[in-house]
Amino acid sequence: MKVIFLTFLAVALFAGVSVSQPPPAADSNVTRIRGERSLTNLPSGERFESVEGRFTIALPRSISGFSAISPSQTKINASGATYQWSVKEGVIAITFLDFLDPNLDLKSDQAFVNFFAGVRDSTLRSVNARLLAETPANFGEYRGYKFTFEMQTGDKGSYRIFYVNRRSYAMMAFYSNAQNAEALITRAFDSFALVPKSASDAAIDKRVEAAMPQPLPQEPRAPKERTDAEDENLLGKVKVVVTESEDRSGTWGTQGRKMSSVESYNERGDLTKRIGYDSKGKPFQITVYGYLDGHRVSKSSQIIYDDDPPLMALPAVRNGAPASTRDSRYDYKYAFKYVDKRLNEKQLILNNGEKGMRYVTTYGRDRSEELVYDAKGKLNMKFLYKLDEKGNAVESVFVDVLGVRGTDEIYQIRYDSSDENGNWTRTTTLKQVKENGQLVYKDWYVTYRTITYY
Repeated sequence: MKVIFLTFLAVALFAGVSVSQPPPAADSNVTRIRGERSLTNLPSGERFESVEGRFTIALPRSISGFSAISPSQTKINASGATYQWSVKEGVIAITFLDFLDPNLDLKSDQAFVNFFAGVRDSTLRSVNARLLAETPANFGEYRGYKFTFEMQTGDKGSYRIFYVNRRSYAMMAFYSNAQNAEALITRAFDSFALVPKSASDAAIDKRVEAAMPQPLPQEPRAPKERTDAEDENLLGKVKVVVTESEDRSGTWGTQGRKMSSVESYNERGDLTKRIGYDSKGKPFQITVYGYLDGHRVSKSSQIIYDDDPPLMALPAVRNGAPASTRDSRYDYKYAFKYVDKRLNEKQLILNNGEKGMRYVTTYGRDRSEELVYDAKGKLNMKFLYKLDEKGNAVESVFVDVLGVRGTDEIYQIRYDSSDENGNWTRTTTLKQVKENGQLVYKDWYVTYRTITYY
């Protein structure tokens, strides 16, 4: 194992997981960042479950911090995630990490000894602490190790790590000398349990089934110059489009080929359902499409998981106006405009009649420009595309209209394969980056499409 990985694993559990506030220094007094909830009043049976990490533990289901871990951070071919809780007793973090390099593994007794010793020593250095106690702590058939330490502030810490089939699980806690704090955290760590992948997949299927909205009517159909499939440049009588993605940049927290979306079309070419997947490859939003009162409409539901990043609370907007009447049958309706048989504008309208996002696309001979406006009519995003003879984008520029990134992002799209109907099935997206003072294009991600037809 590389030393840099050991150092990262030691500090990532605590110093880099805060989402809602800047992370504290490694030797901060944890009593200053404790949360309001206490482990003493955790309801019996409440357990946090990570679908991605495939584990459960007797901790609050609501986390206070999250961080994805990518190979670019670990400096080796490994990825995972960290979850954090801030409770009255202190700060708790759990990290899982998948080792993706087939040549990187722990096989011998000495390899495990070196691995655990490296984690211990790196942790103690990173938080400037002294070792109090250490002992092997096997997790069933899997090797493990645990130790406790004390920092210069007088606060204490506990660390446990297990190695399970090319994946490590680490639990770390910082706590004060308050009565019962160590005992409560030890009890929580003792409750840690793995969830078989089959059980985790079955649980996801149940969530999807429970969240599925009722289908919307497909008749009578509102006038529309082109079908949804045609707007997406799809050829043939498309039934289902399954899209997957795979990171090539080393910056994603989830490595390997993962789900992005599943879109279903009827024989007429209308989109009837879309399941969107989050950055971890889990289904998170289901949208159904149809027609009501002569309008194209949609209704969505979201799937919530314990291991989702904490939601950022937004202040309510109050302008003194009475709330508009909402039509609960749908969430959005759509207004379309076409120019020369190409979709020029798509306006989203909320179910209370207020306007939402607006997308405007204009075309040149081999170019297009897409402008995205927010609900107040302010330009929010801008994209420039270079198109091939089929109308597919071969170059895209994400223009930094808000000045957030400080520069435009430029990509090239390579079409690697197509099916017998002429629809692409694999693309490679390359990003323009600067290396050694030169602008070069590097593989950034691969997109796969599996298309079935009527």
